[in-house]
Amino acid sequence: MNHHFHNLTKAPATPRAQPTVTAPSDSKPKKPNSEVRKQQNRIASRNYREKRKRKLQQLQQLLDDGDDDNTSEAQPPTSDL
Repeated sequence: MNHHFHNLTKAPATPRAQPTVTAPSDSKPKKPNSEVRKQQNRIASRNYREKRKRKLQQLQQLLDDGDDDNTSEAQPPTSDL
């Protein structure tokens, strides 16, 4: 009795999942694509680092400019008490 039920559970396991494995020619074009992707990642990383560096320099300049303004304001005027 259990054999009949066991056979029913095996029925959905058809060789439908194999076509993706049987295409070895697909693996060859992946190498150039991966090289292209690596090059794109290098360019994107470099652009990101440069953009981040410019942004940090801009923020540092704002801080430096703010410090110059604050140093004159931070000193209270002397009074003749």
